[in-house]
Amino acid sequence: MKDLSASSEQKYPVVGVTFYTSKVVSRINALHFGASYVWDGTIRELPKQLEEDMQVHNFPLIGGNEFLMGRFVFSQALGVYIQKLKASTGRVYHHWGLYYNVFRNVLVGVNLKTHRHVADSIDFRIGYSW
Repeated sequence: MKDLSASSEQKYPVVGVTFYTSKVVSRINALHFGASYVWDGTIRELPKQLEEDMQVHNFPLIGGNEFLMGRFVFSQALGVYIQKLKASTGRVYHHWGLYYNVFRNVLVGVNLKTHRHVADSIDFRIGYSW
């Protein structure tokens, strides 16, 4: 959930799903590539003139590096939106993530997403690998 503005008390959902593949390239490094789908509920609450410049449905392609540290994984990646999200953010974003393998195929984690030098959001993830 994220605030529409600093003074807003209302919370709006931001929901997504990510699919990616990871290839181990050394003992502690892996490369990953994939795609995401994100539905941003905050956009529908913006004034009409701003809403027309933004997309509620986002489809970024992602690629990056993972540092494998036992049950922990530190991830860094670049994402590129297939369509332009809005004029102020551009098409490219960067995110850092920290994941923990709870069980063999189940992981939990947290990510920080930035557009250029400005932090956009923090998200929490639950994942399954096969």
